[in-house]
This record gives sequence, structure tokens and C-alpha cells, in this order.
Amino acid sequence: MAVNNIKPLVSIIIPIYNSSKYIEKLLDSISKQTYKSLEVLLIDDGSKDDSLLLAKEYCSKFRNFKVFTQKHQGVGKARNFGISKANGTWLSFIDSDDELSPLFYERMVNGLKKTNIDMVVCKYTRKKEKLKCSNTFSIIDATEYFQNMMDSKLPKFEGYLWNKLFKKSIVKNNAVAFNEKVLVWEDMLFVEQYLLYSSKVLFLNDILYYYRQNQSSITNNKENIELDGSRVIVCNEIQKISSIFSKLYWQTFRIKIRNIKNIYKKKFKK
Repeated sequence: MAVNNIKPLVSIIIPIYNSSKYIEKLLDSISKQTYKSLEVLLIDDGSKDDSLLLAKEYCSKFRNFKVFTQKHQGVGKARNFGISKANGTWLSFIDSDDELSPLFYERMVNGLKKTNIDMVVCKYTRKKEKLKCSNTFSIIDATEYFQNMMDSKLPKFEGYLWNKLFKKSIVKNNAVAFNEKVLVWEDMLFVEQYLLYSSKVLFLNDILYYYRQNQSSITNNKENIELDGSRVIVCNEIQKISSIFSKLYWQTFRIKIRNIKNIYKKKFKK
């Protein structure tokens, strides 16, 4: 991957914990991106396998790869640390056991050229051979995106981090951060907090992200009582956010109705 001294547009934040089985496949897929204005921030969260060693090897090959270490404190802490070190205008949060289409960032960044876009979303797959591009997209209000996230029948509105780009200025200016006390759903909570301060969301119909279900992930290893405690915390926070969005939704609805009335008033006057 060619590297220069120009400030990167996208900062890729990757928490690593005992990821030696798949980390090389992920980093290979990042090094082969057709879009080059990237920095890769690898945060090792106290791995006990060869993850840190492998991360350092890639940092020796690519100047835009950087590795940081911390004691095992969880994915939320690692991501927040990554945000503090990010130099890019946009943030990307990738899981260490997944892979990207070579066109992932090229297509996502092209979506940023649309007016007033605060978040870009692409499709994902659990079958690598199904990665493909499309020339279609849609744009919706952030309030509508939030409302749809609450509907489990609409999978494209899921609260995953890794198939999205986030504007760093929104994160920084509004103190949007990962809750470091929860073990699950911290990604969904982050997305919903972020949407509070967003205007428009762009959907790409491209399938650009390969999601690998890792059976050794935290949600498959922690006791249910710990996970349930985290879910209660997240649900309480989402309830607070939902009440705010409800007010925003009806404010937006009233504005749209008023605008429609004004249009028809002008027509009837003619």
C-alpha cells in the first residue's frame, strides 16, 4: 500500500484480542485496498497468543499501520483509545476476524461525495464469494434510520459498526464514545448515540464486508449473567435515546407537513 505524508481521510480502528487465527487475512485485505488514504490503528487488548507479533510484522511493512498495546480492558476501551489516536476525517471500526472487499473503502468514500452525508453503510455477507458491487444507493434521515433500527424485521438497519463510516467531528464534538462497562451491544449503543447528532445516512447496495462468526468471541464465552447485566445497561440507555428521537421525529414530521401545506397554498393562490 503506497504511503505518503498527506493526512489520511479514513482512520481504521481495529481492537485485537487473541486474533492470531484470522488477523493476517484481515490485514491482507486492508493492505490490498484500492483506496489508499488510510491509516490503520491496531490496538492489542492484552492478547495471549501471537496477535501482537503479527500486528507488529504488518507495521514493519506498511508505514500507515500503527500498533498500540494495553492491558486487557475490553473492546470498548480499545476503540475509545483508537478514536483518541485517529488522524482521519472519518472513522472505521473493523473486527479483527473479518475481511474486506478490495473496493470497500473506495466505494464507501465515493458515497461521501453526496451532500450532507454523516454516515455511510454498506451490505455484508457471511459467505466470502458473495462480495460484489452495485451502482444503486439510497439516502434517508438519521431519525428514520433510528426508528428502523428498533424493528428487527429490517436487517439492513442493524447496529453493527464494521459496515459503516462515521464522521470524526461528530464523535469528538458530541463526546460520542463506547460504554466501557458493557460486554455486548456496545456497538449498537454507539451507533444510536451517533445518530442523535447526524442528519443523513447513505446506504450502498454493495456487499463489501465479509463477516466471520467467531465462536471464541466474548458473547460465546462469558456467563449469561454478565451478558444480561450488560444488556440491561444498554436497554436503559437506548430508552433514553429513543425518547429524544421520538421528539425529533415528530418535530421533523410537523416541519414536513407545514412545508407540504405551504406548497399547496401557493398552488391554490395561482
